[in-house]
Amino acid sequence: ISTDPALISEGELLLTQRACIGCHLIGGGGGNVGPSLNGITGRRNVRFLRQKLIDPTVDNATSMMPNLGLTADEIEAILAFLATLGEEVEATGSPGR
Repeated sequence: ISTDPALISEGELLLTQRACIGCHLIGGGGGNVGPSLNGITGRRNVRFLRQKLIDPTVDNATSMMPNLGLTADEIEAILAFLATLGEEVEATGSPGR
């Protein structure tokens, strides 16, 4: 997973544009339809996360997650951002890093 700040920023922007926070907890806010994305790279391996972003039904045929039609570059950017999200969320609502 890349640690390039530009790629991390792109990933954060993509999650915002695709409204992922509507279903997933990201930092201190978001929905609870899908799993929390805080610390997700510590709970799931990168191969699985890539596959899930390519095909949301890879592990669950009835997944409510839409196929976002992401490119390989967009997936790598999202993974770079997700890797910055720790499990802990500070009182300010910012993701722990």
